Amino acid sequence: IIVIGGAGMSISCGMPDFQSLADFFVTLKQEGVEQPNNIFYIEYFKQDPSLFYNHAKRILPSRFIPSISHFFLNALDQSNKILNIFTQNIDDLERRAGVRHVLQCHGTMGLANCMRCKEQIVIEDIEQEINSGQPAYCKKCTQSTHSDDQEQKHTMDESTSIPIYKPSVVFFGEEIPQEFYQIRDSIIDKCDLLVVLGNSLKSKPVSDIILDIDNSIPQILINKEVVGPPNHFDICLIGDCDEICGKIAQQIGMVIPVSEQQRKRASVIATDQLIRERKGIMIKEEDEDVDIEKDNNETLHEQNEMV
Repeated sequence: IIVIGGAGMSISCGMPDFQSLADFFVTLKQEGVEQPNNIFYIEYFKQDPSLFYNHAKRILPSRFIPSISHFFLNALDQSNKILNIFTQNIDDLERRAGVRHVLQCHGTMGLANCMRCKEQIVIEDIEQEINSGQPAYCKKCTQSTHSDDQEQKHTMDESTSIPIYKPSVVFFGEEIPQEFYQIRDSIIDKCDLLVVLGNSLKSKPVSDIILDIDNSIPQILINKEVVGPPNHFDICLIGDCDEICGKIAQQIGMVIPVSEQQRKRASVIATDQLIRERKGIMIKEEDEDVDIEKDNNETLHEQNEMV
């Protein structure tokens, strides 16, 4: 199964619908933000990251509990039914429900990268700064956390990046990861069922997947309204994603956490494992970098001795 996931999975969690940003921008405008649409533009973030950081706490993954739809996908994944889930959500809730075979096409709020040294961290490491609305600076790149702050906030050119952490989200003006094309091309011919779950199919190139699948492969739409080309889907299940996924799970005997308490408990376990896994990968990559640097230094030393 290939799944194309979207905002419809996360609306019940309280996550803003970023497929229709108008209401979100109106709210920011009412709060005194003069140009709210700049919040997700990469060039504006480079010039003044404070606008994003002032409002980023609204979309911190820790504020939300994965929905029934997320846990439905996790159950399919655990049953080895999923080739891949292409999600356009940035909330990280698929991973925090335990799903492993997922590509976050527009990035994730679960991670952040230093714009100068590219160090990657889990978002929990800078959650305190985000909750206080303060930009988070990379400790590795900044020797002074006070005297240079004002200069860092206003110094930015094409050759030098400020040492600030940017959440690993694809901002407007950035390209989606090349990994999307690689994974899509590697699994498209293996698919024997496509499911569109809570996605408006308005954003390319993800929306084009439904056209890349062979016509003989059945396609199912689960969404609050019919989307895509006319008469494209073999089955349309129109309504609330959680309600539909819950009924399907029940009818096929699939056990998933349904109540808020059950989902919260399951998410805490999955998130703890996810964070430990992510930090483990980061430590391993740092060790590999150290080993490479050590090998390079040893090689250079040997060359110097030969000279």
